[in-house]
Amino acid sequence: MPPKAIGPYRVLETLGSGGAGTVYRALDRRSNDEVALKLLSTGPSLDDRAARRLVREFETLADLSHPNVVKVFEAGVHEGWPYLAMELIEGLTLRH
Repeated sequence: MPPKAIGPYRVLETLGSGGAGTVYRALDRRSNDEVALKLLSTGPSLDDRAARRLVREFETLADLSHPNVVKVFEAGVHEGWPYLAMELIEGLTLRH
């Protein structure tokens, strides 16, 4: 069962999962926008320093702007779990 909330995001449904983590459709409670929210599988095994470094790297990704790259809105850590809030792209999966 997915978590009900991750940081300021309310989880709506699971979109998929893999080795790197799980992606959820979520609602940003601050703006009411839907996002793709990736919760990394590394979880609480990261120490605080490693988690902060990972978030800084994700924030660097948020500075990228290219039509072929999904926009990263925010990176954070929720109860020890690193997450990324990204642009939600509707469409088919690569399997279709």
